[in-house]
Amino acid sequence: AVLQRLLKDAIDIKSENDLTV
Repeated sequence: AVLQRLLKDAIDIKSENDLTV
């Protein structure tokens, strides 16, 4: 469960970075 949450957080951060650029 923790691993899945970390993966989701990483994806969310990547999405924010993509939107910022």
